[in-house]
Formats: sequence, structure tokens, C-alpha cells
Amino acid sequence: MPDGHADTKQTEGTSTSLRSVAPSACLIFCVALAARAAFALLYGGSEPAAKFGGNKEDPQAYLWIAENFCDHGTLGFRGEPSARRAPAYPLLLAALTAIGGGDLLAVRLAQGALDAITAVMVFAAVLNFASRRAALISGLLYAAYPIYIFNTSEIMTEVLVLSFTALATWAASRSLLRRSTLAAALAGMACGLLALTRENNLLLVPLWAGVLVWAGCRRGRRAGLLSAIRRPAVLLAAALLTYAPWVVRNSLLFHTFVPTGTSGGENLLRSMGIAREGESFDWPRCLEDHGLLNYWAYHNPANRGSAFPDELASDRAARELASTWIRENPARFATYGVEKLARIFTQIDVVRPAARGGTLRDVLTWSYRTVAVLGLIGAALLLRAGRGDLVALLAALTLTCVVVLFLFCAWKRYRYVAFDFACILTAGAALDWMLSVPVSFRRLAAHGAR
Repeated sequence: MPDGHADTKQTEGTSTSLRSVAPSACLIFCVALAARAAFALLYGGSEPAAKFGGNKEDPQAYLWIAENFCDHGTLGFRGEPSARRAPAYPLLLAALTAIGGGDLLAVRLAQGALDAITAVMVFAAVLNFASRRAALISGLLYAAYPIYIFNTSEIMTEVLVLSFTALATWAASRSLLRRSTLAAALAGMACGLLALTRENNLLLVPLWAGVLVWAGCRRGRRAGLLSAIRRPAVLLAAALLTYAPWVVRNSLLFHTFVPTGTSGGENLLRSMGIAREGESFDWPRCLEDHGLLNYWAYHNPANRGSAFPDELASDRAARELASTWIRENPARFATYGVEKLARIFTQIDVVRPAARGGTLRDVLTWSYRTVAVLGLIGAALLLRAGRGDLVALLAALTLTCVVVLFLFCAWKRYRYVAFDFACILTAGAALDWMLSVPVSFRRLAAHGAR
């Protein structure tokens, strides 16, 4: 039997009709939408939402860019173009604010609807490699996961990043199982859109292409090298073509090659600075002492921005300063990076005052720990079932999170999007197996009695 048929036989989802899965998809969508709409109506924009990792600077910057696009037709600030932020989310925000008349509650409800669709895409992705019940469980886990509910009420990129991540995962897993070149192209486009939302996600493109190469070589040795590299090459090409307009635009604006936005150096420097000075590091003073761009002050309507350098020069200076700090004390940076990852992945914080979350924060912490354990169990079960390629795909997704957390600021958001997302995808398989164990024991006992 050809391998492609064997894969289809092994996975219930790949042969499931749309009509048979529609009720489950509708249930997941309704649960996700109800939870997000309720939170937006009760808490959206208020203190409880801000306690879950919210900040004031980033949402304000995205709103400024969206307003600038609506008023002047350009991505930037105060009528001028800028490359400080990736374009996808500001464009979405501009569309939502224009349609909703600037009402942020309408934006939050629309983001909730988008994230409810993402929950359905999680269901569809798991259907590619596990049973329908496992897919339903994963979809409901995503729908009820606290931080994903809270994300939809923040003016931040995570909602859009998760949507593109779910689409990319569905397409990449389908390409693995069905050896579909079209699915590989769709996965590449989704990865490109991910990078247009958060440029750190460019890391995902070579990692997933590598998984496709490995899977192609492992399964199709007889087909030759061309067969093994066709799908990863298509994924790479689609991702780069999707992302390329942003590079071209920035390079033309600044008259030099600008492969990403102009906030990468600042983010890198922030991480190096914390590693260098510990928790007492004074970031605003660092900006002032080194003549670097504080975009919050630069673009604040209260001042003209004349006291700050241009963003491209500031980005280059920040990257150079960060590399200098690494060279001065690489051991300290490495030690801090490992400690940072350990704290984030075990959800342990040195200081956690009750005022910063209380009971709700505890719910978030324990929901993460539960999903993480279930996700790892599910990954082990998939490995045992011969689905190592899919586990490698999700591991590569998680690895992008590790690299970003190690090199850049200790923002838990990257963990939520990558590691938590990967765990939710495999947690359904773990719970499905646990639900099946008692039934298997009863059948075994009945067989013994006969």
C-alpha cells in the first residue's frame, strides 16, 4: 500500500467529511466566542485585563499607527512612515477602528470573533493527525484557555499571531501527512503573514522547512533528493514572497537594506541590559545615556521628537551596544538566559504580589501547568504512534519561542503563542487516551470473564 494511503488510514481526521465535523466546529466556535465576548464586556480595557501581562506603551503605539494609516494612508506616526512595528496588526486595527468608528469595545469583540475562528482552526489541525474526540478536546482547551481569552481584549498582536500560527500548523501538518505541495505553499504564506505580524516569527520558516526536509528524506528515499526538497522549497519561497514587500518598502524608505523592523536592536539591547545589570536595570536611563530612540517619548504628541535620533541609526547603535555587552560578559548573559527560560516555562516568579493578579493569576498559572503536562504526554503518545514528524513540527514551533525568550526580553507572550499553543494541540490526544483507558480495561475484564 502506498505511504500516502497508509497515512490517510492512520488518521481519522484526514478522511472525515465536513458534515460530520460541523457540529463539533460550531460548538468550539460558540464556546470560544461566548467566553471572549463575556470577558470583553465585563473587563475589556479595565484593570483585570491589564493584570495579565498588559502594558500601556505597545497598545498606544499600535493605535497611533492605525490612526496614522486612516488619516494619512501610511504606516507610521504623525503623518510620517516608520518601520518600528510590523504592518499586519496595525492594518487590521485600522480596519476595525474604521468600521467600528473608533470604539475599542467593538475592536475587542471583533478580535474575540477572530480568535473563536482560530479555535476552530486548532480543531481542524488536530483532525489531521488524531481522532475527532482529540481534536474536539484540543479545540475546547484553546477556547477556554484563560490567557487566550484575555488576549482578545488587549490591543496587541497576539490574536493575529495565533490565527496565523493555527493556519500555518494546519497547512504544515497536512503537507506532512498528504505530501501536498499546495498545503506547503499555504503554510509558507501563513508563516510569512506571521512574520508580518511579529518579525521574530521569521525563525519559524527555516525550522519548519528543515522538518519537511527531514520527513521527506525519511519517507521517500527511493524518490530522490528532488522529491525530498520540493515541499520545503515551496514553503520557503511562499514565506519569503509574502514577507518581501515589507523588506522592499523599508529598504526604499531608508535607502539601505532593512530586513526587519527598526525595533529589533532596542529589544535585543533591553535583554542584554537586564542580563548585565539585573532587575535594577534602568531602561529609560540607558536610552538617554546612549542617545537611543525611546519611541514612546519620540512619538508622544506632547513633544516634537527633535531630541531623539532617527530610528534606523538608533537600531544600529542598540545592536552594537548589545553585542558589546555580550562580549564583555558572555557567561553572565548565558546564565541569565537559562534562568529566564526556567522561570517562564515553570511559571515561577521571584516576586508575585497579590495586587498583580491574585486568584485570577493563580488560575492562569495552574491552567498553564496542566496544559503543559498534558501536552507533553500527548507528544509522547504521538511519538509512540509513529508521528515523530508532527512532534518535530511542534517542537520547532516551540524552539522559536525559546530563541526569542533567550535573546530578547522575558515576555511571556512568546511562550503563550508557541509553547502553550503546541501543548494544546497535543493535549487533546493525551486526554483522549486517558478517556479510552477505562473503556479498554472494562473490555479486557469482560473478555477475561468470558
